[in-house]
Amino acid sequence: MERNFVYILGEFARALPDTELYLGRELVWTLTPVAMPVFNSVAAARLDSRNVEAAIAAAQERARRKGVPLLWWVFPGNEPADLSRRLLANGFRLTERSPGMSLDLGNAGELARPGGAISIALVDGATAPRWCEVFSDGFGLARKFGEAYLPFAMDVAAKPDGSLRNYALYSSGQMVATASLALHAGIAGIYNVATLPHARGNGFASALTAHVACEGRASGATVAALQASEMGLGVYRRLGFRERYTVDMLTWPG
Repeated sequence: MERNFVYILGEFARALPDTELYLGRELVWTLTPVAMPVFNSVAAARLDSRNVEAAIAAAQERARRKGVPLLWWVFPGNEPADLSRRLLANGFRLTERSPGMSLDLGNAGELARPGGAISIALVDGATAPRWCEVFSDGFGLARKFGEAYLPFAMDVAAKPDGSLRNYALYSSGQMVATASLALHAGIAGIYNVATLPHARGNGFASALTAHVACEGRASGATVAALQASEMGLGVYRRLGFRERYTVDMLTWPG
């Protein structure tokens, strides 16, 4: 799942203007002009305990120079083993501890498909701007987040048969939910599952997640994986996803 996530970070950075991307053996990071943490991420740490403090300080200095906050993703197996503790000691704040979940697509049986007045479609260039709005509103983010994300959504839309795809769920003709699929590292990574507040409680997130998982299976993936929010945890459990690990998300300034 970490490799899948790092792949997305790289594609994300390449699609955004004026973005710095570093893909090293010891660290991966992105740095953009957008002053929102997720746009300036650090991940895949394989640091020696003797140089971790210097690496943290260097990341903070890069962000300080750019005038942006940082989001550091700590996956299981990142080094050193006490990385989260060290980040906290250097001014980071733990903003979320997210369960990583997976589903064996070979044993999943038939996942539920949408019916009735619900439809699901691949996002194209014409619908990408609205998808970014629904994505932002569904997560309770400012619209400027979606505006900044749009170049990446447009890049994904230009390659409908590619390894990255965005999907939208429509109810009575209105787009009300979003999700993304990343086919990489042998798995179907599911991201960006969000439903507009007024449309929640209708099973839309479940139907869309199931659809995206089926799309991953049809493309050859044998495992679907995702990071769950507290709100989505029950939805994913009912679909058969099971918790496998946790990911710490720490932001700076704290």
